[in-house]
Amino acid sequence: IAVDVKDYKYLKLWVSDAGETGKGGTNPTNESDDVDWAFARLIKNVNESKYTYLSDMEQKDPSGNEVKNDTDYAGNAIEVNGQAYTKGLGMMADASVSYTIGGDYEYFTAEIGSATAPQSSILIIAILYLRF
Repeated sequence: IAVDVKDYKYLKLWVSDAGETGKGGTNPTNESDDVDWAFARLIKNVNESKYTYLSDMEQKDPSGNEVKNDTDYAGNAIEVNGQAYTKGLGMMADASVSYTIGGDYEYFTAEIGSATAPQSSILIIAILYLRF
């Protein structure tokens, strides 16, 4: 994904289990509700290739499961669509984390995927919030 974040002050990533856990749900253990945000970064200047990885920034207001820097939620290398990445975030539903971006960046970019979802029929929701 590539999202214009000019003039925004805060960025929040949220991963939900889509409500299928628990009694009567299709995934009562939540064991495969993970999302990797590979190469998650904020681009300061597209023309000069200046960027900052989210995993190198301070996490604000984390909630739910721990958000892992530069590994998937289980501590393994981040992999999206068969490609390994050295930078990114690993999250297990339900989890969210925010970052103060101060209106200093032009774009947020990331490759989003899951190491476990391709083998299952689990619906995972990964959401990006922006706030002025």
